[in-house]
Amino acid sequence: MSKLNVWNINKTEEESQEKEKGKEEKYKPDKRIAKIYKAKRKYEEERRQEKFQKWLNNYTDTNQSIREIIAHLCREVSSTIHKSGYDITNEKRLRDEIASFIYKECSNYA
Repeated sequence: MSKLNVWNINKTEEESQEKEKGKEEKYKPDKRIAKIYKAKRKYEEERRQEKFQKWLNNYTDTNQSIREIIAHLCREVSSTIHKSGYDITNEKRLRDEIASFIYKECSNYA
């Protein structure tokens, strides 16, 4: 003789879909708050760009521009890659990646 498990709730697919639909309808983000967060993200991105540009225009102890050092490094990397028989499809992206990597590794600025 098997007993029915009264603690188990068996739901039909329709009930679970209705419940899911109700959850989706409950939460609707406030458009004003979303707009504020979007503006905040844009402002933070602009500040990061300004900070990065300020760093690029700084000079080292030996009175060399960081921008010139990175440009020289990028030329060296590019020439080494070309000597190895490879081509760079997007040199600007390579330059940006190298500069970003160096910037992030400088604990004083990043």
